[in-house]
Amino acid sequence: MIHNARTLLALLPVGTLVFTTVALRPRIAPDGRLAVIRGSIAVAVATVLATELLSLCNAISAGPVIALWCAAAAATGWWAWRDKPDKSAFNIKFPKWYIAPIALLVVAELVLALASAPNNYDSNSYHLPKIEHWIANGNLGNFPTAQIQQLILVPGAEYLLLHLRLLTGGDGTFNLLQWAAGLLGAAAAARCAAQLGAGRAGQWITAAVFLTAPAVVLESTSTQNDLVVTAWVLCAATIALDGRARPPRPPTSSPSPAPRAW
Repeated sequence: MIHNARTLLALLPVGTLVFTTVALRPRIAPDGRLAVIRGSIAVAVATVLATELLSLCNAISAGPVIALWCAAAAATGWWAWRDKPDKSAFNIKFPKWYIAPIALLVVAELVLALASAPNNYDSNSYHLPKIEHWIANGNLGNFPTAQIQQLILVPGAEYLLLHLRLLTGGDGTFNLLQWAAGLLGAAAAARCAAQLGAGRAGQWITAAVFLTAPAVVLESTSTQNDLVVTAWVLCAATIALDGRARPPRPPTSSPSPAPRAW
């Protein structure tokens, strides 16, 4: 749950993501989904690198993280403002009626994510305790624990939650990471469908099937990391399909003669 006004600092990463998305949008063929995918990857990678650097300096605490996100929001805001897009830059067309049930589901999940404290067994046994250890120690080093999952599991999603924890001072916004990852995964899945030949209806159906899958519905209001991983896999898939669609490069030199048969 949201407890205090400091929670508004969570808008700094949101603003940074929006500005980065605008700055990294495709210029030749407008594609809003690709812009969001690029922005999400860039912000996530920068967050992981910044976390590792702060850990090397034993500086994992609220002050440096708040200063970091203020600087990031200002820098990306200036970057986006330098090259303001026109109205067609994101090229997102919404259907008239069949998005409504999915939109209601997504909004209901958002309300539940904001109103509920993390209460999942996995979250409370190893996803979130490691974050408190990192803050107490000031770094990402190993620590004594009887719960080995706190040490051996890849902590990418927890790095992002760590920044939310230090920005807001609590866990009231933790569930939003998986909720947002679900939306990113739906956008990437729909883009994959478009790249494989699906029309607008097929793309929306793909997003709807993804968002209404039971695991997605349940985990979109939790602090597990399965949706975060799924979103990155789908982002990688749609970027790989972009490479498949590019025409082959012409040869730069004459091909070498075929070897003679024995």
